[in-house]
Amino acid sequence: MQHVVRKDPVVIISGWGFGRGFLEDQLAWMKTSRDLSCVSLEELLNSTSELGREHSARERLISGLESQLSGEGSTILIGWSLGAILALEFATLFPKRISGLLLFCGTPSFCQREGFPCGTSRSEMSAFRKGFRMTPEPVLRAFRERVCDIAHEGLCYTHHNSGFRLSENIFGSYLKVTQSQRPNMTPICFQRKRNSELRWVYEEETSQGLSDELASSLLCGLSYLEHVDLRDGLKSCDLPLMLVHAQDDAVVPVEASRYIEQSVSNCRTLFLPRGGHTPFLNLSDLEKKEIEEFLDNV
Repeated sequence: MQHVVRKDPVVIISGWGFGRGFLEDQLAWMKTSRDLSCVSLEELLNSTSELGREHSARERLISGLESQLSGEGSTILIGWSLGAILALEFATLFPKRISGLLLFCGTPSFCQREGFPCGTSRSEMSAFRKGFRMTPEPVLRAFRERVCDIAHEGLCYTHHNSGFRLSENIFGSYLKVTQSQRPNMTPICFQRKRNSELRWVYEEETSQGLSDELASSLLCGLSYLEHVDLRDGLKSCDLPLMLVHAQDDAVVPVEASRYIEQSVSNCRTLFLPRGGHTPFLNLSDLEKKEIEEFLDNV
């Protein structure tokens, strides 16, 4: 009788501004060998009915993730951006429930802090949050377009006569497109390459408009990003950890993952020359194999 090796289930946590379908589709190649599920920010917040809005974003997200995990055994957490931060925090709080971590675009702190320059400035983050409150749909659309633009073509897009350079701080760039309710934006990569993933992001997730519930969830996520700082807990994290980060990430600088690498004891890295804030979109077969090997050995 053939012995079947049990593999721990995998829970994927999506990033801010994207539903679970986008990330789930891109990581579908992992499904062949393990039990895999994906959750979005909105789903995590909605699964915490016992916690009202008077509780902090952090409390609601941690509680929501806890409700998603199996009651028995350990789980591998995979997180992207905000999802990576949440996965890392959960693992430091409940290490016995987690067997390993795979973080795309991870960081211990999304915002810059004393002794930690590799993040978004607090003033820019505050301005972005205020912009999202005033005109949520165009700001969210600009965010999605900008993230996918970098990943697929490495090109900026134009808004009227001004271009956004890749070297600019990404949140600072978004604020320039909140002047009108419906900015006239033309993604260059959309003109040159009709990509199915980009069409799904632009058309499917925004075709029905932005519900009050989703807008509230996204604001909650921004609050979490503004306040979270996991640096003090990193040295106590000895779980198997793999970091995947692109050198040209304009949302979370690659130096943030290097900070994690230098602070933990059991870390494997995959730093990519290109890929922007969505390094999982263009992984080679060899890079996928490296990730699979890490997951298999957890």
